[in-house]
Amino acid sequence: MTSDMPFFMRQYDDLAKGGHVNDVNSSERILFEKQIREALALNEAGGNSGHLFVMLIKQSDDKPAGVMWVKGSRDLEGQDCIELSVLHVVESMRGKGGGNLLLSIALDGYRQYRITAKCFPPSVIMSAMLKRRGFEVMGTSERGSEYLCLLPV
Repeated sequence: MTSDMPFFMRQYDDLAKGGHVNDVNSSERILFEKQIREALALNEAGGNSGHLFVMLIKQSDDKPAGVMWVKGSRDLEGQDCIELSVLHVVESMRGKGGGNLLLSIALDGYRQYRITAKCFPPSVIMSAMLKRRGFEVMGTSERGSEYLCLLPV
């Protein structure tokens, strides 16, 4: 829902502070916010944006504990794919299985498609989690970001 935008943007800013996405003041952040707003507005209007947003809610207090954003995209080879664009769990909930739960939701729903993810150098935990689930590195940027891919079954 668009009312969740402040949470989405706080998660983006947390990711940026940790070096997991581009800087908080980047044009990428502006694009991120624009894409999220447009997709949420279309979804709320009853349309289909082609974006999947999953919010992890902490059972003890019903507060958001994580977020996942999956969207249609193209991989490094120009092939259609499903991009795991954001998967983030708030710091107080890390190590409790939330990231694996969100990833399982994506894999359960999209396993018949090529699934990709980009992991910035500080994202070693995410990179390792994806590799344990079968993702393989299809390229590395000059700055050390890994582009991972899971082929369809």
